[in-house]
Amino acid sequence: MRQTKGWILLLAVLLSAPGCSRDKGAPSGDTGDAEERAGGEASARANVQQHPIPDAIFVNGHILTLDDSSNVVQAVAVQDGKILATGDDADIRTLADESTKVIDLGGKTVMPGMVDSHSHASLLMKVRNDYVDVHFSTAPDIPAVQKQLADRAKETPPGDFIYAVGSGASAEYWTEKRLPTKAELDAVTTDHPIILLAGMHVAVLNSKALEVLDIKPGKEYQHGSHIFFDGNGVPTGGVGEPIGVFPDLVYDEETCKLNLTERIPDWYLKWGVTSVCDIGVPTPNYDHYRKLAASGINAPLRLTYKVNYESTGKTLPDKDLSELAMPLEADPAFWRLAGIKIWADGEGGANPATAYITGHYEDRPDDRGLINTNQKDLNNAVAHVHKAGLGMFIHSSGDAAQEMVLDAFEYAQKWYPNEAPMVLEHFGVIMGSKEHFERAAELGVYGCIQPFWISTFPANTVTNLGEERAEKVAFHFKDMIDAGLEPAYGSDQTGTQRGDDDTMFSIELMVTRRTAEGDLFLPDQALTIDQALRVMTIWPAKALGEGHIKGSLEVGKYADMVVLSDDIIKVAEADPEKISDIKVLETFVGGESVYQLTQ
Repeated sequence: MRQTKGWILLLAVLLSAPGCSRDKGAPSGDTGDAEERAGGEASARANVQQHPIPDAIFVNGHILTLDDSSNVVQAVAVQDGKILATGDDADIRTLADESTKVIDLGGKTVMPGMVDSHSHASLLMKVRNDYVDVHFSTAPDIPAVQKQLADRAKETPPGDFIYAVGSGASAEYWTEKRLPTKAELDAVTTDHPIILLAGMHVAVLNSKALEVLDIKPGKEYQHGSHIFFDGNGVPTGGVGEPIGVFPDLVYDEETCKLNLTERIPDWYLKWGVTSVCDIGVPTPNYDHYRKLAASGINAPLRLTYKVNYESTGKTLPDKDLSELAMPLEADPAFWRLAGIKIWADGEGGANPATAYITGHYEDRPDDRGLINTNQKDLNNAVAHVHKAGLGMFIHSSGDAAQEMVLDAFEYAQKWYPNEAPMVLEHFGVIMGSKEHFERAAELGVYGCIQPFWISTFPANTVTNLGEERAEKVAFHFKDMIDAGLEPAYGSDQTGTQRGDDDTMFSIELMVTRRTAEGDLFLPDQALTIDQALRVMTIWPAKALGEGHIKGSLEVGKYADMVVLSDDIIKVAEADPEKISDIKVLETFVGGESVYQLTQ
């Protein structure tokens, strides 16, 4: 980070302020009367009096702007929720008058508010508040899972669904090293349909759930999901891409309002996240949010939406995408539509993995994973969205799926060239090659990464791909940057993992590469602290098409800031494994305090 004098940035503000430019009617070199000739201190006072007066100034700080030059300043001025000026304390104080609020930062480090460009925020609230928790940290083996489910069955009316949630890594960490079977769920109850989610891309259903959801023998693809069978064509209870059959995705308006006003802000602001992209939102839920936006309600943080019309995108060309526009009454500072989310393939980090790959999985010679579409349908879907000027955000974990998605992006750009965001979700996480990185950079495509998965998924990835292949393609974040990409942070929170909400831990993992087992996974792919901070701020803002208004502390951008307990740069240099000890002391959105740490 580079320390800079603030007078240059301050001067730009002064010269652009009303009344601060030279009178256009006066010729060059005109001496004017005595008052105009008076310079020095009187002229300076006049400029200070004529510039815009900030609503608030933040002084005595160590402020990481994360602008293109990594400038560090002492102070910022805020007007109407946006950065008016940045600079030294003395410079910024000259902008204030008696009406200006002064916030003394006490020498603390400040960074831009973090931008989570991929988080299932609405689903997360549902999972955390309503589902049975069978994460391996609370249910270490299958008998413990069965007990948790049996306890819920006792208080659930017969016929009602029981939803349980584990982790995509559960099969690796449960004692049995596998998922529960249909028979083991049947042993809990045959009166209640049970859906156990092991992450969001693999589920196990009991017999009652198979019956209620009308899942029949012998047909692999049903209701938009992949059904697993035994040798006789009988469903095993395993389902790939279960979102197609999942019956609990649509919420009522009151639930959406509660999410907006309380649950989502309470969850994210304490981690310094000031902008959240709620991804994969079903259109009925999105319609509720649009209605709330039109009513004038704003959350205390900024929300962006990636809408799920239909998970594979095959029906997208039949949709009128203009109906998704945010209502004119919505405040664009707090409500934004990024575009459409679809799923090209399955999950690479789960066990069993279902991402669509070239070749085959280790010890599974006939298994390439799951692909949810074909090239023609994918091209048509992306082109339709791109023509509408909306962003296209495509889940693509496996390298074969990534090749298809890059082909589709290239096709869309050829026919409808524009600046709408094109994003490969999970690019370079479980899989990503230098060739694909370079091609994506050339096409202007962004990659959304999940730094937290460095902790939990390397062991699964090695199991699924084999050690040699995993080391060639998994978590190559440095290679992404070297290829010209700007990887964007996305927590991908669904309620299925523990620790993926902790932003400081995600930063630490990018710098240290320390796994949950204590190993260093490909330490040569570690990022610098400056790169890691950009992954969390300006790069995800760009990937949402919002880099011009957020992600760094620069004049004209939203004054979204996070006050940290320690100097994150110094901590990273001295002992990067202590980055996660850093606390978010206070979070500001538009210059207003929206979270304070209480002891």
